[in-house]
This record gives sequence, structure tokens and C-alpha cells, in this order.
Amino acid sequence: MMHGSVRLAHAYGDEGGSKAPSSASPSDYTNKAKVAEERKEAKALLKWKASLHSESQYLLSSWAGSTPCNWVGLNCDQSRSVTHLNLSRYGLKGTLHNLSFQSFPSLLSLDLSYNSLFGTILSSIGHLSKLSALDLSDNQLTERIPFEIGELSTLRKLDLSSNNLTSVIPASLGKLSDLTILYLYGNQLSGSIPQELGMLSSLNDLELSSNNLIGVIPAFLGNLSKLTTLYLDENQFSGPISQELGMLSSLNDLALSSNNLTGIIPAFLGNLSKLTTLYLYENQLSGPIPKKLGMLSSLSDLELSSNNLIGPIPTFIGNLSNLTTLYLDKNQLSGLIPQELGKLSFLSDLQLSSNYLIDGISPFLGNLSNLTILHLNENQLLGPIPQELGMLSSLSRLKLSLNNLIGVIPTSLGNLSSLTILYLDQNQLSSSIPQELGMITSLSVLDLSSNNLTSTIPTSFENLVKLTTLKLFMNKLSGPILFEMNNLTQLKNLALSYNHLTGHLPENVCASGLLENFTANDNHFNGPIPKSLRNCSNLVRVRLQANQLTENIGESFGVYPHLVYMELSYNKFFGSSGVCMMSTTWRDEQHPSYINFISSFLSANSFRLNFVPIAPDFIFNCGGLSVAFILMTNLDRKCISPMFSRVQKLKGQFAHLYVVVVLPTKEKNELFVHSYFKYGMELGKPTFVPVEDLEMGFEKIVKIALSRGVCKRQDVITKLKAERKQSVQAMDVFLRVLTSIPGIENHDANALNQAIGSIEAIAKASKEYILQNTDLSADKAEIISRFFRDPNFYMSPKINRSEKQVI
Repeated sequence: MMHGSVRLAHAYGDEGGSKAPSSASPSDYTNKAKVAEERKEAKALLKWKASLHSESQYLLSSWAGSTPCNWVGLNCDQSRSVTHLNLSRYGLKGTLHNLSFQSFPSLLSLDLSYNSLFGTILSSIGHLSKLSALDLSDNQLTERIPFEIGELSTLRKLDLSSNNLTSVIPASLGKLSDLTILYLYGNQLSGSIPQELGMLSSLNDLELSSNNLIGVIPAFLGNLSKLTTLYLDENQFSGPISQELGMLSSLNDLALSSNNLTGIIPAFLGNLSKLTTLYLYENQLSGPIPKKLGMLSSLSDLELSSNNLIGPIPTFIGNLSNLTTLYLDKNQLSGLIPQELGKLSFLSDLQLSSNYLIDGISPFLGNLSNLTILHLNENQLLGPIPQELGMLSSLSRLKLSLNNLIGVIPTSLGNLSSLTILYLDQNQLSSSIPQELGMITSLSVLDLSSNNLTSTIPTSFENLVKLTTLKLFMNKLSGPILFEMNNLTQLKNLALSYNHLTGHLPENVCASGLLENFTANDNHFNGPIPKSLRNCSNLVRVRLQANQLTENIGESFGVYPHLVYMELSYNKFFGSSGVCMMSTTWRDEQHPSYINFISSFLSANSFRLNFVPIAPDFIFNCGGLSVAFILMTNLDRKCISPMFSRVQKLKGQFAHLYVVVVLPTKEKNELFVHSYFKYGMELGKPTFVPVEDLEMGFEKIVKIALSRGVCKRQDVITKLKAERKQSVQAMDVFLRVLTSIPGIENHDANALNQAIGSIEAIAKASKEYILQNTDLSADKAEIISRFFRDPNFYMSPKINRSEKQVI
């Protein structure tokens, strides 16, 4: 950090010394004025320092005395007036309210960026008449931008980005005729862009992204002939792209993405010969990609995804020889992937997913030696995966899921030593999984689900030490799991369901201690539950039903504070009746004698009791079924509303939920009945069970848990056969329904199935619950929630991309 370095050559006289001559020289008056000005500035700075938080004051410990030119963050001119105040990234916390701007008549630049300043920007900032650079970015400043900033006639750079500023962009900014940089992005500004900004003829860089600006993109922006960067993305602009933008011949970077723009991509954009970046994604643009974009020979980044573009991918894109990024995904493009793309030798990121592309994956893609990301998922691509993809030595992400690919998984993929994500799910791939995939030691996500893969799981998978997700469900895999899982110390998600796997479940399946989701249902596993599951405290969902697992069920499982769902039915467990998990919060609210009664009663009925911080009051794992209970021991008017709010929340999380309410008097019974209908409860959703006393209440809970967990053997066999017969059909229907929701892809649907379960359960799940239990984005969680709750949204026609038909 620059310190003040200017020193006066002479010394000041002491105030108590000899008398001054009767007639002072002009230089004496000048020196006295300089000293007075210096002390005035020092006083103003010290006053502001004193108003900051104590830690901030410590950071400015050099600010002491009356000579600010020696202080940290300050520079002075020859006359010792402060010209530069730069405290960027100093960790300051406080406001600007006590900073007297009028005390700094010589200030040229003010940089307080990347701190924790809050409050408003004072109108007195307009007194900094010589200021050329003002940077208050990356703070927490609020309210409006003062129009007085427009009085700073010498300002060349204005950066107020990444704050919480509101209201409109002041028209007075149009008076800053010397301004070359204007950054207002990352705020909450609203309204339209004032036409006065069209007068900023010196402007090079205009960035208004990430606000709430509305209206059309104004034509007057075409007057800013020196503009090289224009970022208007992440706003609410609508209408077509203004043709006047075609006049910005110096433009290098244009970002109009994430708005509500309509119409076609205008051909005049092809006249912007210096353009290197063009972002138009996440709008409502339609029509084909115009041929004139092929004239943008300097273009390095072209992103047109998430629009309604149609027609083929133009062959002229192959002429954009400097292209490094090409995003055309989530449109309605059709036809073949043009071979001309193979000429883009600098291309590092190619995303063509979620279109209607057909035919095979061309081997020419193997020529793109710099490619790090290749997404071709959710199209209608046919044929085998070309061996040439194994030549892409820099590839880190490969997604080919949801196509109609056939044949074997090429062994050459084992050469992709940098690969971290591999999605080949939901195709028609067959034969065995190649051992070579186990050579990709950088893999964190491997999804081969929903194919026709056969034989055993490769033993080489034990080398995938960075794996967090392994999905192999819905294939025809068979035999025992032979690879050691001790090395998979990062594993969080393991999905093996709907195969023909045999033998024991892997003993060290939870060697990582991080396992959250484990599904191995509908296989032929036998033997005991792996001991490592007992201490697997991060478990959220477990599905082991429909196997031949044995052992004493009461001793197989531990305490799972995050558990939402566990299904163990249709196995051969024996031993104790099951496990009862009691909420520690509920326990601490009860009388010790009642807890002793519960403990004794459970022991007499062969239940093991665990105390766990769970959301319901009790969860019983009985006969392979999880049943949740709320037990209200003291109903009164104060607890009515919280109780029903809690019921509404938990009934979406637990398939089997009962609410047992102790109602010892007629008055409490009437209060309950009145409240039940007042709060809009549906009969049986969940089931409320009134009882007369505490002991009867818990006895009823155990009776319900036992009855839900007991199932006659013949019923089990009959249901198991029916489920196996319908499993593939049911999964197909499930995928059709979920992928009819706009923006939801097959891998999203599978994630919902693994994490939440049936369509009914997903329909009941809130947006927050979906976000908590899946890796879906907030937008997708919102769409799913709306789909099942908003009739207008639900009744609008949906396109099933995989079959191109209206559902």
C-alpha cells in the first residue's frame, strides 16, 4: 500500500517561539494555509475512523496525529493535500456517514472496494469536484444512488457494483462526459435505462448486469461508439434485440443473457467484427441461427443455450477458428452434428444437450484435443460410442445420457485420465462394463444406470478413490460384488437397485463414513447387513427391500440422525421386533417416570431403544418398514397451531406418519376436533389417533408399529412377484411423467426417484425439501413444485423430448 512520501523541505516554527515579523511574506501565508488544510483533512479522517467498528480502527492504527500523508492508504500532492484514498480489501466495517467529503478538495481517487461498508452513499459526495475515479464496489451499501454523483464532472471511472443499491439509475449520470467505465452490476436497481446514458460518448465499458432493469434494450445505446464491453445480462429486459447495437463497431464483449428477449437473433450482429464474446442464453429467442454470425472471426465464446432456436447447427460455425466455448444446449435444434465442428482446434467446452440431434456421434469429435467438457445428453443420437472419444486426453466432463446409444462402452474411455464426471445412463448400452473404467482415478461421478449392461461389476472400481457417486441401477448386472470398497473414502451415493446381483452386500460399503444414499433393492443379495452401516451416521435414505437378507434386525442398524426413509421389507430378517428411535428433544420435555415406562415397555416387546435428534417424536423400524409418530401428551390452545404446522411439514417427509393425541377430558377432545377441521386436515393424511392417557398412547404406538411391520409370508411372495413384474413398466411411466415437466431431464427424474420415491411423494414434496435431498437447481425444484400445485401450469402442454410428443 502506498504511503504519503512527499515531505516539505523546511521546518515549521514552534507556536511558542519568537514573534513573527510585523509583515509576513506571501509564502508564509501559503504555508500556514497548507498546514491548516492538512489538519482539516486529518481531523475529518480521524472522525470517520472513530465511527468504524473497533477491529477496523485497529487496522487503521497508523492514522494518528495531524499529518495524514504518512498514513496507510493515503497519497498526497506537493502541497500535502490528500489526493488518493485507497483502502480496498482492508476488511473495514462501518458506514460513510461520518466521512466529510467536502474536507478533501484535492481528492482524485477514492477506492473503498471489497470491504463491509453499509448504509447509504451520502449526497455530499458531490463535493469531490476533482475526483476521477470512485470505487465503492463489493460492499453492503443500500438505498438509492445519489444524483449528486452526476456533478463529478471529471469522473472517468464509477464502480458501485456488488452492493444492495435500489431505485432507478439517476439520469444525472449522463452529465459525466469524461466517463469511460460505468459498473452498476450486482445491485437491485429497477426501472429502465435512462436515455441520458446515451450522451456518454467516451464510455468504453458499461456493465449493468444482475439488477431488475426492465423495458426494451434502448436504441440510444447505439450512440456509444467507443463501447467495447456491454453487459446487460440477468435483468428483465424484453422485446427484440435493438438493431442499433449493430452500430457498436468497437464492441468486444456483448452479454444480453438471462432476460426475456424475444424474436430472432438479428443478422446485424455479424457486423460486429471485433466481437470475442456473445452471450444470448436464457432468453426466448427463436428461429434459426443466422448465417452472418459466421463472419465473427474473432469470436471465442458463443453461448446461445436455453432459447427456442430451431433448424440445424450451421456448418459455418466451423469457420469460427478462435472459438473456445460453444453452448447451444436446451434449444430445439435438429439434424446432425456437423463435421465442421471438428475444425475448431481451440474448442474446450462444447454443450449441445437437450436438443433433437439425430444420427451417430461422429468420430471427428476425437480431433478436438483441447476439449474439457462435452455434453451431448438428451438428444436422439444413435449407434455406438466412438472409440475416438478416448483421444480427448483433456476431457473432464462427458455426458451422453438419455440418447439411443447402443453397443459396448468403449475401452478407450479408460484413457481419459482427467475425467471427473461420466454420464452414460439411459441408453441401450450392452455387454459388460470394461475394467478400463477403473483406470480413471479422477472420477467423482459415474452413472451407468438404465442400460442393458451385463456380467459383474468390475473389480477395478476399487481404484476410483475420488468417487462420490456410483449409479448402476436398472441394468442386468449379476454375480457378487468382488471389489474392495475400503479405498472409496469419498462415496456418498451408491445405487445398485434393479439388477441380478448376488452374494453379500459389501462389508465396507460405508468405509467413507460419508454415505448418504444407499439403494440395493430388487436384487438377490443374501447374508447380513454390513456392519459398517451401523456407524454410518450420515445416512439419509436406505432401500434394501426385495432381497434375501438375514440377521437379527434389531442389532443391524445404528443411530441415524439425518435418516428420512428406510425400506427393508421382503427380506428374511429375524430377532427382535425392531428399533425405536426417540427424539432427544421430546424426551427432555417429558417426566422421567414416563420415559422409564416407555423404556420398559419397549424392552418387554423386544424393541431396541435409541435416543436420536430426529424431527418426529418416534421412528420405528419394524419388519423392514419405517413408521413415524408424533405423540402429543399435553394438548392446549398454545400448542395447537405449532402442532398442526409440524404435522403439515412431516407428512411430506414420511410415507407412514401417525399422530397420537392424549385427550383425557371432554374439553380437550372438543378443542382437538374443532382445530382439526380449522387447520384443514384431510382424513387419513396423516392418521390421528386419540387416546385417554399417556400409557395407552404409547401402547397404541407400539401396536401400530407392529401391525404395520408384520406381513404374512404369502402376501410378501405375491407382492414381490407383482412388483418385480411391474418394476420396469412403473419406472418407464415414472420417467414419462417427470420428464413431461419443462426442464426436467431423465437424470433429474432418476435423482428424484432415488432421493424421494414415488410420483405421489414428489408431488407432496416442497421446493425446500427437494433442494435438501437432491442436487437439483433451485429453478428446477420450483418448476416441480409448481407442476403439481398450479393447475394452470399443469394443464399447459408439455413436450416429452425423448419422444417429441405433446403429453
